[in-house]
Amino acid sequence: MIESGVRYRMIVTPEGVPLRFGVGAAGDRVVALFLDLLLMAVGVLVLLFVLLMAHDSAFTWSAVLVALFLLWTFYFVLLEARRGDTPGKRAMGLRVISRNGGPLSVRAVLARNVTREFEVLLPVAALSGPEQVLPGAPVWVAVLASLWLVVVLFVPLLNRDRLRIGDLLGGTMVVRAPRTVLLPDLSERPPTGGLPGPAFEFTREQLDVYGIYELQVLENLLRLPPEANEAARDVAAKKIREKIGWTGEVTGRDRFLSDFYAAQRGRLEQELLLGRRREKKRR
Repeated sequence: MIESGVRYRMIVTPEGVPLRFGVGAAGDRVVALFLDLLLMAVGVLVLLFVLLMAHDSAFTWSAVLVALFLLWTFYFVLLEARRGDTPGKRAMGLRVISRNGGPLSVRAVLARNVTREFEVLLPVAALSGPEQVLPGAPVWVAVLASLWLVVVLFVPLLNRDRLRIGDLLGGTMVVRAPRTVLLPDLSERPPTGGLPGPAFEFTREQLDVYGIYELQVLENLLRLPPEANEAARDVAAKKIREKIGWTGEVTGRDRFLSDFYAAQRGRLEQELLLGRRREKKRR
């Protein structure tokens, strides 16, 4: 589905709740990559400055080379595994998600980033200096590298979700970043039904079943008009009742969801203040 020039994709979470994400535009992704590379270049310059200030000792050279390797290898992996984005992606309003609707796993992040070496870096190195990659390399090595680069550049343009090879292998995709959870405006709305205060009370054990990821799923659902996602709200309310072991009567589905969101949001905020961050639901 395309709206206002943005292609949207429906992702169904493991809880059975469908969520709509805008697919990240190719131009935005290129700019995000450029910004990240620029930030990494600044890090390299800082390391080189440290090297010069240390009088060019053999130990410093070794330390800087190791630091450069770690920076290049783990910059994307660590940031995307922790937050789902990088400074460049954040600046462009992008983030990485799992295509199966679940939390983004470290394995998926590794798969999408390790393949970048084979997608771009090795072909570029072969083009700039084939003999450095393969001593005595013939001319056809550069030709193959050029063809591989063309294939890599066109892969995102040949599928509707703009997936590069790393995304295809890792089961990920880059989307427009949804609004973050724990925003005050949603929980401060008047309760559904106009009644003062919550109609449903939840225990600490019930609220500890879910984490920030599940709260974000629920927030995205509540932001949509009820008439636009009646079935999804029914599924969400049923799944929540099953997960938390709710045995009481539910006379108002939307009120139940709103009260659960507000209660869980307050619980997670309390844990954040205590220095505990719970990203995913507890098994």
